[in-house]
Amino acid sequence: MWASGKRGTGTLQVVTGTGGDIVTDWVTPHRVGRWEIRFRSRTTRTGPLEPGQADYRIQAELVPAGPVTRCPASSITMAAYTPGKTRASSHRATVGVTKNGVARGYEGRVHAPVSDVGPWVQPANDPDTSSWHAWAVEVTRSHISWFLDGKIIRTTKKPAVLFGHTRLHFRLSILATPGARMVPAVTQLDWARYWTLAHTTTKPKLVKQLHSAPPMPVATEPVDPGCDS
Repeated sequence: MWASGKRGTGTLQVVTGTGGDIVTDWVTPHRVGRWEIRFRSRTTRTGPLEPGQADYRIQAELVPAGPVTRCPASSITMAAYTPGKTRASSHRATVGVTKNGVARGYEGRVHAPVSDVGPWVQPANDPDTSSWHAWAVEVTRSHISWFLDGKIIRTTKKPAVLFGHTRLHFRLSILATPGARMVPAVTQLDWARYWTLAHTTTKPKLVKQLHSAPPMPVATEPVDPGCDS
């Protein structure tokens, strides 16, 4: 449903049930460029999980064009997380890349919650309390870089993780734990947009930040080990 604005141009809201996956594919693919989303989510529970319950896993990623699969063998993760049990523990999200047995991943602490527990936090646009965040990935022929709220957080220049001529498109997945009774979740996507590399910044300060960004560490397992095929 559209939470605000006109249909097709407003805030896209997804409300889950108590089981099953929801996947939205934005199927216009590109080989290189910058993808960015403004997004927030919340779990509807207000206390600890009950026996047999689980929270949905939220994943925003770039996937190769082609048939839809629940867990693509190759992907670039813009943001992946499962809501924490409390607001205080909901400040961590994973970014990274998985491709043909190569895995690079980083679980970073976010300055504000990546997902709200219970009702939306008010005021909604407070950068220190709200779960609204802008996640972005820039893919070139020589590097992949990840951004959070306009600041670069990780980059990789390893040839093994680059996607070459593979065409990629954005996917938002809300994944259930098989066999569990899922706690309903709500997500809102304010916008998802793409730029060509012609829009890459030439400002010296920002270029310096790009070249000095922390490298993406090697992951010991795929970026999303909890995603069962």
